[in-house]
Amino acid sequence: MNIDESDASVGSMDSDDYDDENAAPTNSKTSKAASKKAAPKKRKAKQNMNTTVVASASTKNLVRNDEKNVLLTQLLTKNSSVETIAAALISRHNADANAAQCELINTLFRSVGGSASCELDPEKHALQDVDDDEWATLITNVVADMQNAQANQVLITASKKPATKAAASFLATYKNFWFQIADAALTSGSNATAVGSDASMSARLDVSLVKELILRVTELVGVGQPDIRYASTLAAFEMSRAILAKITTLSEKLSIAERQTKSAKGARADAMKSQVESLKTVITEMEELVTGPVYSVIFMHRYRDSNEHLRVMCLENLATSMVLRPSLFLADKYLKYFGWMLSDTNPVVRVAALAGLTLPFDTVEERQQNNSDNGSIDLQSMSNVCMKFLPRVWDQVNFCAISPNASVEMRKVALEFVIEQLEAFDDLEDDEAVVDEERSIVAKIDALASWVAHAITGPKTTVANAKVSFADFVVQSLRSIDDHSSITTNWSALLRAINEDSVATTTSNTTADKKTDAVKQLVLMRMLMASVKEEVGSVGDSDFLTGGKKAKSKAKMAKANTSHEKLSIELLKALPALFVKFSGDSKMLQQLASLPRYLIHSVFSLPQRKADFTKVLKEIGELYVKSTEEGVLTQCAMSLAHMAGGAHARAGDASKQMMTIVETLKGKVNDLAGFKLSNGKKKKKGEVDADSEFALGLALTQFRILAKRVDVFDKFFDGDVEEFVTTIKECAEKRIEKCKDNNQQLQESQVVVKEAMDVNLAILAWKVCSLHMGEDDKMAEEANEDLMGDIAGGDDENDQEGGDEANAIVSIRDHLVELCTDALELKGEGEAWEEDSTSEFALFKAAVQQAACAAVSDVRSICAKGLKNAANATLRAVAFTDDSKLLACLTKYVKSLDKSEKAYTNGPLLAIARDLVANWDVVNRREAGVVLSNITGSNPTASKMVSAFIKIAKTKDGVKLLEAHMASLRSTYEDWQNTQPEDLASQPTEEEVERYTEEEREHEDKYNGIRTQASKLSSSLGVTKLSNPKMSPAMVGFVREGLRYAFSCPKNDAGEDDQEQFGDRLSFLGAVKPYLSWIKKEVGGRMEIEGEYSTREREFKTNLFFQDDVHGEILKAFGDDFISTIVTKKRKEAPVDTHEDVFGVETESEKPSSKASSSMLSIAEEKGDEVVEGMFDGVAKEKGSEGKGSTSKRRKKQ
Repeated sequence: MNIDESDASVGSMDSDDYDDENAAPTNSKTSKAASKKAAPKKRKAKQNMNTTVVASASTKNLVRNDEKNVLLTQLLTKNSSVETIAAALISRHNADANAAQCELINTLFRSVGGSASCELDPEKHALQDVDDDEWATLITNVVADMQNAQANQVLITASKKPATKAAASFLATYKNFWFQIADAALTSGSNATAVGSDASMSARLDVSLVKELILRVTELVGVGQPDIRYASTLAAFEMSRAILAKITTLSEKLSIAERQTKSAKGARADAMKSQVESLKTVITEMEELVTGPVYSVIFMHRYRDSNEHLRVMCLENLATSMVLRPSLFLADKYLKYFGWMLSDTNPVVRVAALAGLTLPFDTVEERQQNNSDNGSIDLQSMSNVCMKFLPRVWDQVNFCAISPNASVEMRKVALEFVIEQLEAFDDLEDDEAVVDEERSIVAKIDALASWVAHAITGPKTTVANAKVSFADFVVQSLRSIDDHSSITTNWSALLRAINEDSVATTTSNTTADKKTDAVKQLVLMRMLMASVKEEVGSVGDSDFLTGGKKAKSKAKMAKANTSHEKLSIELLKALPALFVKFSGDSKMLQQLASLPRYLIHSVFSLPQRKADFTKVLKEIGELYVKSTEEGVLTQCAMSLAHMAGGAHARAGDASKQMMTIVETLKGKVNDLAGFKLSNGKKKKKGEVDADSEFALGLALTQFRILAKRVDVFDKFFDGDVEEFVTTIKECAEKRIEKCKDNNQQLQESQVVVKEAMDVNLAILAWKVCSLHMGEDDKMAEEANEDLMGDIAGGDDENDQEGGDEANAIVSIRDHLVELCTDALELKGEGEAWEEDSTSEFALFKAAVQQAACAAVSDVRSICAKGLKNAANATLRAVAFTDDSKLLACLTKYVKSLDKSEKAYTNGPLLAIARDLVANWDVVNRREAGVVLSNITGSNPTASKMVSAFIKIAKTKDGVKLLEAHMASLRSTYEDWQNTQPEDLASQPTEEEVERYTEEEREHEDKYNGIRTQASKLSSSLGVTKLSNPKMSPAMVGFVREGLRYAFSCPKNDAGEDDQEQFGDRLSFLGAVKPYLSWIKKEVGGRMEIEGEYSTREREFKTNLFFQDDVHGEILKAFGDDFISTIVTKKRKEAPVDTHEDVFGVETESEKPSSKASSSMLSIAEEKGDEVVEGMFDGVAKEKGSEGKGSTSKRRKKQ
């Protein structure tokens, strides 16, 4: 069994496979109807009860004066013993069976949270005549009551623990009650011959009565509500346990009777035989009752229940029955259920299954310790189930050694368990150990690798997708086991195990197939890699792996270097042969290519290791040029960078190797970029075809991978970098321009375009990075010379101009920006081009635009606008400030994407948000608004990302964040206005009316979405007070700007107010309203907003376009709702006085407060509409075309 098979078997028994309705035991129609009608809500239990007041507290809540349940009251108060209560009920049952059974069902209903209203009335309900529909109605009423029940009224639940202490106490009482009910029914039922006593062996038991009671609760074990299923199933199992206990007693009497029969003679012998036959008959009847209605019906359907605690209950009761009546239940017929449930999806069920399998062994052991008889428990009966299911248990324990979900300690213990099973780890004789100790270690490594390979390889597993990384856990655990920790540092043994390439075998020495053998080789290499990494991390310097500062003392450094050098020498000697051996295996080569990164530089300088170093360098160089796998290329590039770095004697050789690679790639790119694009089906020599396009894309990919790790264009590039950038830029532009033509290799061309962007970006990044590093060095040097005064005095003439270096960097940057702009502007010709999302053009467009969006994000981070304030003139020159066209293209592209997809969140949205945070000092408000609009209407990840973005932006500049809020709300609001449904014709058809109604509903939903967006944006600013105190005065200006916009009138083409759209923006007050919560607690701000609103209201009503019957209703609807948030008393409407308005005289209450906000928002607003419209950087002024649409339509909607 392998780990894939284990996962499959576990997953094969999920909750969807458990059939509660279709497998209802006796009343399937009832179960279906009830389960469909209702299900209870989750209840939160109040943990406020104490054990000393359990009975009284429960009785007080559950049993009211007018809603008493006598039986439940007796069980809760415990004034009488449970045996007495059960005996009394059976006595009542003998007199009136229906009434007594109704009493039992009512107690069950009340135990799960039902009320008195759902209790059965014996006079109205004859249970034997109740049909399926009536049962369904009854169950539905109970479930409805359960949903409204208080937590302390629920005593029985299908959960891990009872909800309250009272429930925990009642659960034990409940179980004992049903046990005693069955016991009393057997001995005191109407058909029992010796009521209340079973002393006589000739006494008859009322088995039929118990059967009737079991069948009655069976009516409820298949309903859809889990608590009712749990309570009824528990009742049935407890009654079956009472029957088995009685069978045990009768079996003992039967043994006595049989012994007495043998010694009896004459008439006594005949009498004893009659008693024996009678006992056998009774025992058989009771056994059939347990195996029939209980286990063949209830257990068979509920052991697969969707509720895991019901499944646990079934297994626990089967285990108990197995010990009580081994002759009946200790058989494969029942034992197999424990084995099956070992693969359950829930761990509590698996534990219960394992406990059931081990219970017979534990019982026998306990009885032997107590010197008592084992009874009839024959452990040989367990042999079949153990042989069949023990490997499953065994494998699950073994798999914990490589499980990512297991704890470190669990993996260690599990690995020790695995090691115990491997023959290679058996202790050797002394003479054998002396002969070849390394041979023994190689065998152990090989055995572990074989086991891991088998564990991770299944029928559907391929060599490519095998989870080889799980071998890391084995190495980590081995290092923590004292007896075997040396295995992971025996480099010669690890390398020998890889070179020997022995066939993988199982723990039982079974030979594996070719696939498992191939996986085993990968596991061995992964073990070597993990061992190297763990050892370097433990003995090497912290800066070796992370680039941090050295923290070890000289003594520790010397010891660590010795261990690291030993490791490096062994690997350096072995790597050339390994590269040759696995030259055709890309998975192995990827792991091999990563190993040189862990070698210490001092080993490279050793004369005796020169040949090894040269061979490894050559192998990696050749592999980089010919490989097409990005994973292999990445590892090779990182190793080359490591070998070329550091102050060792062979660094020059590594640099020459990298220069050779760069020249080879440059030659390929220049040759292939010169090929012509042709529309012909047959490609001529020198024209682009699929092979040449793939080769060009691969060469650019190799350039990009190497360039991202080393500044190859500064150190190893021979020629004009700017000319090379121009070549790849023109090459990519041609493919974008010609992508709509037929017979283009678009699948390969998209790689060319994407890689051209990335290579250009890598060159730009290194150039700007060198500027920053040079400036840092210059500042440090001048600081040492105490020349800070000269720095403050200004730059020299050459620095102010920037020079040729700045021009070259700007040229590289502009090439990339132009290429990205062309990609973002790419669109099809007509709807046919855009509709087919699977066409080659659509895939090409999506790929290059996504790459362009990422590249734009990086360009704006590298050449940030903030660099325009740098002291260095060259840095000032490379600042990317003229980005209006690019931003327009980017915004249009982002809005065209589906916000619900994760690709949108992790791609464009993340890229833009990152740029905004990096450039917040010079942020574009409209662009920030696009990001903020994703707080609603997108996927949950996007909403979380926007919340994190707001949290960072608040700490940087809260005022700018408020401006971005306004830009976001206005943009969303204007988009909503432009989606107003078209008016219906004079005589619309039914379809047109339906369409219009649907569009109206969608339009209303969009407006509600705006208000939700505003509410979430507002609440993100703080909890009870603003997170950034500086935002408090700016908030008044924000609301004033919202008022100005809401009362403003869009302009027409002539730049004048458009009468047709007058009043169309009043509904924007709904988007501003959530922000009033930050102002209403401040008296000055509240009065200022109230005065501002009065002024705007008065000006609106005195406007020439104002019509009271139309605009008055709109203003009342939105305005009153807005202002009532901050006005506590009934507000008097602003007087309509045209003369006062003409001369601009304001009353004292209408004047803005002297404590008005000093924020940018309020200052800009006071200067008039023209300044306000330009207050957001990059936000265009209002145009005549803005918000066009039918006034009647908008007013009707508002």
